[in-house]
Amino acid sequence: MISLSSFFFVLYLIFFISVGIIASIFIIPSLVLSFIFASFVVIFGFLSDITFRISQKLYLKVDHRLRYALKKMSAQRKSEESKKCAILNNSNMVGSSDNQMSNTVSVPAEPSTAASGIARSLETRANLRVTS
Repeated sequence: MISLSSFFFVLYLIFFISVGIIASIFIIPSLVLSFIFASFVVIFGFLSDITFRISQKLYLKVDHRLRYALKKMSAQRKSEESKKCAILNNSNMVGSSDNQMSNTVSVPAEPSTAASGIARSLETRANLRVTS
């Protein structure tokens, strides 16, 4: 025959195991889901860092090419302006030697075009550097 204490021990043991199993049914899937989401956070953080570094290198490379093109454009413009000034000086000298009325030609210092607007915006960013 079973004693009363053995009966309560078995009853409490069955109750404890059943509560543990029911809790495990809810907790273990939550832990697995939490682990999966944490893994995704780490993976996407790594991918985000890689894509940021790639885009930063691409930006710096394109910025360097644009600066080079801007320098070439300004050098070309300076040479064109010096040619225009030389032509204007020669035409003024010829006109005055022939006792003609001397014409004064005014050349705008900075024409307003989309290219010059872009060049000005690039010049204002000349000292801007992106560092990690």
